[in-house]
Amino acid sequence: MSRPPHLALFSAVVLAVSTTPAWGHEAWLLTPEEIAKLSVTPVPALFTSTLVMGLSALLAASAVVLAMASERKILPLENRLLAPIADLAGEFGPLFIRIGLAIMLGLGALGCLPRNGTALWTQPVLFVPDMQLSLVPGFDWLAPIQFLTAILLALGLVTRAAAVVVVVMAIVGVAAFGTGFLSYAPHFVAPALILIAYGSGSFGMDRLPSLSVTLETTAWGRQMTWRIVMFLTGATFVYLGIAVKLIEPTLLMAILEHGKVPLFGVPLEVAALVMAMVEIVAGGLLAM
Repeated sequence: MSRPPHLALFSAVVLAVSTTPAWGHEAWLLTPEEIAKLSVTPVPALFTSTLVMGLSALLAASAVVLAMASERKILPLENRLLAPIADLAGEFGPLFIRIGLAIMLGLGALGCLPRNGTALWTQPVLFVPDMQLSLVPGFDWLAPIQFLTAILLALGLVTRAAAVVVVVMAIVGVAAFGTGFLSYAPHFVAPALILIAYGSGSFGMDRLPSLSVTLETTAWGRQMTWRIVMFLTGATFVYLGIAVKLIEPTLLMAILEHGKVPLFGVPLEVAALVMAMVEIVAGGLLAM
């Protein structure tokens, strides 16, 4: 019974160290000058057509109805297939979440998450590449706190307290960078809430007898936390899909061009519209 967890952990490590560079958010790949220019560039006619947008919304709604109708039939099969690992979720889920958070926080604090065109090790950021602490004087102290939090999360030491710090840093980030930080904050608050509810998971120092602290949440508390996490994650995807991809599709189109993403003959604006609708539908389903 011990082999599947070890195999899963080994596979995750192999995948993590063998990936090639990838680009995430619009503001990470594009320079501020490019973003400013693209923001005032007229959007393609596809995104201003009432007919096209109406049909897109109809197709998206149909996809939602189909997904909800299919869930009842697929769920029993899903439960059977995932039964062997279902009991491991409470142990290895928090482990992967805290390690993922630790990596992001640590790299950001050390300046190893630079936006495009910025040298490594030069610009500490809060959570994500375009939130450079040098842009908000007086908030440099966030970098060492972020790094210390990353170490605690990596070790699984006072995990719940470290997760609370992540939530506080997200709130401070909104105060420092303004409402633009709300595009990122929920995606860090959500995993932090999971750690607050479930603790460190496997291989955490919190489990050592000399360091263990009895602090368990109720089943109702974990269920409510899960619902809040799903809503935060999904609602943020919906917001980004509308506010960025639908309202300013030129940013997404520029990323597709910069990254030389293979579109297999699909027009650039059509690909951008499909990506926007997929993000909105997926986010809506998660939130619900």
